[in-house]
Amino acid sequence: MKRGIVFLLMFIGLSCFAQSNELFDKGNALYLQGDYQKAIEVYQSIVDSGQHSGELYFNMANAYYKQEAVASSIYYYEKAKQLLPMDKEVINNLNYANNRTIDDISPMPPSFWDNLNRAVTHRLTVKQWAISSITLLIICVLSFSLFIWFDRSTRKRLSFIVAFTSLFVFGITLTLTFHKNNLDNNHQPAIIFDRQNSLTTEPNSLSDKVIDVHEGLKIFVLEYYDSEWAKVELEDGKTGWIKTSSFQLL
Repeated sequence: MKRGIVFLLMFIGLSCFAQSNELFDKGNALYLQGDYQKAIEVYQSIVDSGQHSGELYFNMANAYYKQEAVASSIYYYEKAKQLLPMDKEVINNLNYANNRTIDDISPMPPSFWDNLNRAVTHRLTVKQWAISSITLLIICVLSFSLFIWFDRSTRKRLSFIVAFTSLFVFGITLTLTFHKNNLDNNHQPAIIFDRQNSLTTEPNSLSDKVIDVHEGLKIFVLEYYDSEWAKVELEDGKTGWIKTSSFQLL
């Protein structure tokens, strides 16, 4: 009975995967035909079914870019970048889309630690860091088991070195996993979708304006007030409040 259930679940999973691939190919064909809106609808149906990939988001972004939908194209390029952080095509197309935005926000000059953090922590996603940690832990356990099993001193020494090294690196990757997760949750990136809006000094429409912002601008959500307002930070360090209906979290 259990085998039957497992087989059924595997069959359903493979069927969904095959169906998603068919829809993905259909969306690509519509894109090549220049029917960008229908291509987007097909891609969106894949997302709605619970399937996600960097390639899917990248193609969605390209379709929106062809339609000159600035905010949507940047949003999905950023989504693709989260899953494919080192992909040059994704990065280049994101830069092209950002050139269509109105706001000229100059990022704060990064410090040495900022550059190190970006080069290491953001090199992988949380899931990839977690997989790396689990893999290293398995290597550590297997190596330590071999250390106990072996009789010869040379083999015992080698297995001990591998076990100790993998344990040490495991500690580093586990720390980076939690650090990356903390950054993603407490400094949430988002994209402005309103054509024009303003950051204010307080969470109400009557407070003073900090700066005007426009569609496609990337912001970072710091905290919320009720469900209508969020305190956000721009890449130049400016902070202010804006309505949550004005942006979409990545």
